Amino acid sequence: MPGTPRTPGTPVPRARKKRRSTKPPSSPEIPDKAFFRIGEVARIVGVAAHVVRFWEREFPGEVKPTRSGRGQRVYRHADVEALLRIKSLRYADGLDVEGARRRLRVARGEEQSPVARLAGELRAAVESLLEVIDEDETHE
Repeated sequence: MPGTPRTPGTPVPRARKKRRSTKPPSSPEIPDKAFFRIGEVARIVGVAAHVVRFWEREFPGEVKPTRSGRGQRVYRHADVEALLRIKSLRYADGLDVEGARRRLRVARGEEQSPVARLAGELRAAVESLLEVIDEDETHE
């Protein structure tokens, strides 16, 4: 209790840490609708509306809402799925915005993954070394 004197030699109570769940978060159900308003999207994805707008700006190739006649953002089913992928990359995989962008480009086939790029460079280096070895063997 605050203000109660502590008896010497008794341990100081410590706050308990919350345990994080080790199981991956389940993907929420997206209602079977053609269009969604930003509030609905934010609720489905599980983030605030300003985060949805931020991701819209940061991931223009993934999230492309249209505007209603009243100027409100209108999201399609594919936009909601893209936002869920972005959330997973950011929070479950722990990627920053640039890392999430890169992972999405790789998934779309627009960019090679760093591992694939390195594997290609190594393959080219091994091939050039084999050519040098073949040339040395033919000159002997």
